[in-house]
Amino acid sequence: MSNLTVEVFDGDVVGALARFKKQAIRPGLFREIKRHDFYAKPSMRRRRKSKLARTRLAKTARRRAAGEAARLLRLGMSADD
Repeated sequence: MSNLTVEVFDGDVVGALARFKKQAIRPGLFREIKRHDFYAKPSMRRRRKSKLARTRLAKTARRRAAGEAARLLRLGMSADD
């Protein structure tokens, strides 16, 4: 993780904070902070990783099914043919 620095010009703390947030979002700093916010047991980490994998697989399956349906429509066929 890199060090983020923001200079405050003319006492504009609000502007400096906005610039800091913009810089921090890019490398995923807030995501990293949230992940380290509390201790996660190894079983919880495995469960979360497994859940993300299932979600990713389901999303891929939905996209493939939609693509297949679109292809069949272009060919003038239905899924039952």
